[in-house]
Amino acid sequence: MAYQKAHEPEAAWRRVGPLGFVFTQGRWYLVAVQGADEALRVFRCDRITDVRGTEDGFTPPVAFDLQGVLTESGPFVGQVPATLTLRYSARI
Repeated sequence: MAYQKAHEPEAAWRRVGPLGFVFTQGRWYLVAVQGADEALRVFRCDRITDVRGTEDGFTPPVAFDLQGVLTESGPFVGQVPATLTLRYSARI
């Protein structure tokens, strides 16, 4: 995906493994792993400027707990979960 950081002049491409979406403080965020170490990252959805599929597969970690991200880390601590309906097209 191409992601535009707040103070960067251009979006940069990142390869991520999506784990889930979170809505908090009026914004949607993508929770994903990134890089060889599969570090947990959080991306504001309104800063994702492009998405491309790859031939690579991705299997989320069995022990991953999105609810735990809401209650134990970063900007999501203490937030109430919301439901997201995501529609996509095979044309992407």
